[in-house]
Amino acid sequence: FWLVFEAIPTKLPHYVMPAYPGMALLIGWLLTLKPEEANAPLKRWQTWLWWATAFGLVVVSIGLAVVCIGAPIYLAKAFSWWSIPAALAALAAGYMAFPRQLQVPLGRVGAIAICAGITFSLLFGTIAPSLKPIWLTPAIKVAVDANRPCDTTVLASAPYHEPSLVFLVGTSTVLTDVDGVAKHLLADPACALGLASVKDEQKLNELLSGQGKSAKRLTEIDGLNYSSGDKLALGLYRVAE
Repeated sequence: FWLVFEAIPTKLPHYVMPAYPGMALLIGWLLTLKPEEANAPLKRWQTWLWWATAFGLVVVSIGLAVVCIGAPIYLAKAFSWWSIPAALAALAAGYMAFPRQLQVPLGRVGAIAICAGITFSLLFGTIAPSLKPIWLTPAIKVAVDANRPCDTTVLASAPYHEPSLVFLVGTSTVLTDVDGVAKHLLADPACALGLASVKDEQKLNELLSGQGKSAKRLTEIDGLNYSSGDKLALGLYRVAE
């Protein structure tokens, strides 16, 4: 299950919830063991798994520290000073969690939790919100609100189909293709808005030209779709008057 979770590009907290009951059962089983059984020497396959876990811990800790520092530089073209304590806390948590013995002392567990809390608080509370290129949906909402011709305006979007777009811009938002965007604009020339890739602008105009219309680009939204990793240049369009 965990390998499948790591293989998919999108990481959301509730995706790992099916693993929690199994983890709780394992912890409960360990708590029922006698001390001599809990500290028994590892078998060969268990030793391999132990070292594999330790290696994974090192990779994840270093990787998380690199993300804390590198993500703002790569995505926002700026250095965040909050990246330093976040990265140091991630490395400290990984160092203290490294399984030198079969059991980790309770005090060390508490220190690990504090360091992890610092890392994730800074990462999700300060660093991630500063990565403007990955927050396409809020940028699209701002653009739609700034260029909305009517109170009843509905947006049709292609190829950006993130569910967050429907929740943030409006539940009437249409997720479609370029043909669908053209039909949407023609159905309500006065009020409709369309979102399409800038590279599809010529195709959109060709579809509209059959009805003697053309598309007017109101603004452009550039960013990164973190779900797919694709760089997007999206245009917000309406029918030209």
